[in-house]
Amino acid sequence: MIIYISISWIMLYAYNLALSDLNGNLEFFIDKFSYARSGIYKWGGEDSSEEVIRVPVVDIARFLREHPADVLKVDCEGCEYSVIPRLIDSGYIKNIEAMILEVHKIGNYVPMELVTLLKQHGLVATKRRDDKTLIVSFYNKR
Repeated sequence: MIIYISISWIMLYAYNLALSDLNGNLEFFIDKFSYARSGIYKWGGEDSSEEVIRVPVVDIARFLREHPADVLKVDCEGCEYSVIPRLIDSGYIKNIEAMILEVHKIGNYVPMELVTLLKQHGLVATKRRDDKTLIVSFYNKR
């Protein structure tokens, strides 16, 4: 799940949908005790208080072609491992001026691999914090 914000001088837009590497609908788990743990992955155990809803999903590359963005804030609780490669495969990554990326360790995915991948495609990392979550700011070196 991505919360999408487009900033162009003083204009701010928000869209009520999820951006991903596909189109359609997906299950979204809402943790009633901690909204910060809500997302496309079920975090809770057997005693979880999660509610499941279906949300519309739009391909991020298609969406950004129709609604260009200068800045992306990617904090999607694990889906960054599909969204970032989609931005690269579509070629849209070249249009991004800046990106703030929060990466979580999910299963066998390695957060630093996404950082390396973005660097290989022209983005420069400016800040990094390593602990349970990796937060990186990027800018396009064009």
